[in-house]
Amino acid sequence: MSLALGAAASSYADYFETCRHTGNEVDYTRSHVSTDGEADEIREATEFYELVETWIESTFPTLKK
Repeated sequence: MSLALGAAASSYADYFETCRHTGNEVDYTRSHVSTDGEADEIREATEFYELVETWIESTFPTLKK
């Protein structure tokens, strides 16, 4: 993602990589592994979505939905 979107996406790449590692530690035998604070932090996904949509619009305007 950093390669395609540039420096603006690097903090999101780091954040989502951390989320991925945390998610890989969870299995179906455990519950309440993530804290409420961690669940709230997923708002990063919305901000990242907006960044990607802006990038698509500026780089590939014909792909904009």
